[in-house]
Amino acid sequence: MQLITVELHVASNYNSFVKQAKLPTIPASEIYKALRHTPAGKSLRANLRYSPFRHNTEDAKHWLEMLGPSAVTYSHMKHVYKITKKALELEQKISNKRFGPIEQETLLLAALSHDFGEAILDDKSVGDIPAPKKDPKHEKTEQLVFKQVLKSLKLDPKLKLKMWKCYRDVCHNKSSRLYKFFHLIEHIDYMDTGIRVCRNISSGKNKLKQSRYLIGQILTFSIPLLVDDKKNNYDSTRSFIVLNKETIHEMFEYCIVEYRKAQKQNQVILGIDSAYSTWRRFLMS
Repeated sequence: MQLITVELHVASNYNSFVKQAKLPTIPASEIYKALRHTPAGKSLRANLRYSPFRHNTEDAKHWLEMLGPSAVTYSHMKHVYKITKKALELEQKISNKRFGPIEQETLLLAALSHDFGEAILDDKSVGDIPAPKKDPKHEKTEQLVFKQVLKSLKLDPKLKLKMWKCYRDVCHNKSSRLYKFFHLIEHIDYMDTGIRVCRNISSGKNKLKQSRYLIGQILTFSIPLLVDDKKNNYDSTRSFIVLNKETIHEMFEYCIVEYRKAQKQNQVILGIDSAYSTWRRFLMS
């Protein structure tokens, strides 16, 4: 099992947009110190995400270099935690009534641990299922694995109970506004990964063999949600799209022709032209 580490930073323009605001203190270092050397931690550190788009000639080091922290589940969770903090800081700057301290703590704890359930602990574990293919059965298994992971951590029982409640409310209670907000955060992370790949290719790094499929699927999956005024009515998450609109447009132009061909062969999810039309309407609005 190859364990992978990575430094965290946000690839997009979102990184420097938000000035720091006061948020609840989360024991992130304590949680990850407890997780790191457990079987679950080792599994999460070895798991490469977006694997359907990784050609068998591309090694883990190159994959990580091109995709950044969300290429690996372990660092992906910490990266999503960082994005969540930035979004909450911006929401607090705009209106401190948007999310109260308890809601902020709930979101941050959930972000930090939201993929514990993807650890491979036994033959019943499901690992990282791409979001477009995940179904209720996978989600149920992930919740069971999440409980197993929590049980293995040497942390205060009260903290573990709080982590479980936060995870349930933010990641599985689909009627919760915290679920809906975090769902947007996850799509920002997908887009941040796509932006990173696009910029790495533009800078001259060896491109991935299936980079157009990877970028195209991210756009197809995330853009319709992130530019929808009714579903994405938070200034923090909408600002991400506005700040990165030039790069996002470049991403569409880079991948759309080859992605259309892959659609015809059922190699990727359908909808790139619909997403592109939605994007162009957004630009003209």
